[in-house]
Amino acid sequence: MALIITETALLLGTGTVLLLTVPVQLPVLNVKLLGLIMIVGGLVKARTLQQVSSWLWRNRRERNGQARPEPTRPAGMALIITGAVLLLAVSVPLPFLTVKLPGLIMIVAGLVKARALPQLSRPPGMALISLGTVLLLAVSVPLPVLNVKLLGLIIIVAGLVKARAPQQASSWLWRNRRGLMAALVPPESLRPGARGEQWLEQRRHRLAGADQLAGGRFTVTVIVPAYNEEDGIRDTLDALMRQTDRPERIIVVDDCSQDNTGLVAREYGVEVLRPPHNLGSKAKAQNYALPYCATDLVLPVDADTILAADYVELIKRPFEDPRVVIAAGNVQTKVTRTITERGRSIEYLYGFHFYRPIQNRSGAPVVCSGCCSAFRREILLASGGFPERTIVEDFDWTATQQIAGHKAVYVAAAEAWAADPETIRYLRKQMNRWMSGFFQNMRIHFWPAWRHKPMLAFWYSVAIAEILMLPLWWGGPLLWVYVWHDPFVRTFEWWLGLQLAVNIPVLMYAAVRRRVNPLSVLLNFPLVYVNGAVNSFYAWKGMIVELVLVPLGVAQGLTVYEKGR
Repeated sequence: MALIITETALLLGTGTVLLLTVPVQLPVLNVKLLGLIMIVGGLVKARTLQQVSSWLWRNRRERNGQARPEPTRPAGMALIITGAVLLLAVSVPLPFLTVKLPGLIMIVAGLVKARALPQLSRPPGMALISLGTVLLLAVSVPLPVLNVKLLGLIIIVAGLVKARAPQQASSWLWRNRRGLMAALVPPESLRPGARGEQWLEQRRHRLAGADQLAGGRFTVTVIVPAYNEEDGIRDTLDALMRQTDRPERIIVVDDCSQDNTGLVAREYGVEVLRPPHNLGSKAKAQNYALPYCATDLVLPVDADTILAADYVELIKRPFEDPRVVIAAGNVQTKVTRTITERGRSIEYLYGFHFYRPIQNRSGAPVVCSGCCSAFRREILLASGGFPERTIVEDFDWTATQQIAGHKAVYVAAAEAWAADPETIRYLRKQMNRWMSGFFQNMRIHFWPAWRHKPMLAFWYSVAIAEILMLPLWWGGPLLWVYVWHDPFVRTFEWWLGLQLAVNIPVLMYAAVRRRVNPLSVLLNFPLVYVNGAVNSFYAWKGMIVELVLVPLGVAQGLTVYEKGR
């Protein structure tokens, strides 16, 4: 108590002296204003203002029996006083800092800390936002190696993300989307007449899809084709047992495994089918189980894939639209231990957060991943089951149905984690199958797609163009250095800068969306070029063999299914 009285007396006394007796004029400081601020600070520290405010409040509410609790000194008073001094009293011009602006920022920070502005209660990112604002608006020093204002802007964005401001704004916009749409864009002004009413009804159907799902329920059978999956199938079945919307039936097709895959599956009480001989491919194993399915939807799940707890619940939703016959979720890498797994994790983050959403928005997903896509059973049966004419049945069926006028959908919120090749050897096997299967499907579907589904054919053309440009992508820097004699360092800087500018923003968005550590994404990013070299080789190999040699009768296309792990 004695210490508080001493500090209060010191503040009041010093402030009074500065306010009334000191006549000196300083070029960098308004002495009288500083004295006034110190007097106010002393009164606050002595709780004079709080007691007066409390007395006024008690007398105002006395007849209603309401009394205001005894106030305490706000936690942000030191920030408020320091900010007031910088804002009002200090007038020194600094070449690298605008002093008054940090003062204003400190006052606001003090008010937030004191909870004087309840709607601005201090979020976790307030320190980052304050620091970024100072760098953006107050610091003016030019540095040769750093753009201070850009750094400030980045720090502000990081603070907003940490405070979940973008998420809250997005959530508010989504909750109020209908009212905002009606207020900003009157539907009758855009779509007059009967066509306008039909468009509006379809729009209402899409926006209200989540509400309509409560009244509709699709039954699901999960098919798990498995060959020698004793080690990994437990995780897959555990995930299926934890689903918020449990499938009506789970069928494991033990394709004559040489380990205890079937015994492990039976421990979970699921139905296990074992064909008389090894069928040789995933499509054939799934077709073996198809006659046992009687539900609305069929969901094949690879025996090394783990579904999020709400995957089945979310993957059902698009089927409210009768045009939808296949829906796929977001696939990420289950394990990131080896070089190839880490490189694949970057490929998945980029592909499922750049290519796949754009294709889905255009109404033409190129492929619905076979490891966890849901199929409308009646259409699947009518088409003859899972196609066996190519080495990649998921690509084939997705293309066939879209060309026939049906719809495929990508469900970004439905998450799954798949096992990927652990070594270069298995990566080569997988990419040989994927690239050969891709060009087998190009041989079958490319021209029909141009006639019946031009947007799908456009994405096919983009993929083929990217493959054709791979030599330029890898050899471009060498051409610039050895043909056009551009300096190596400058060429490498341009090439690396272009790679970072194209990839890093998408990867950072994907990391936040999928709750992945951004630092691990940055560390894994260089390893994507290891996978890229393998991908490039087998892309060109598949293109030459399947599009040139096979039609000429010189070679036979890939028909043997080899696992990628």
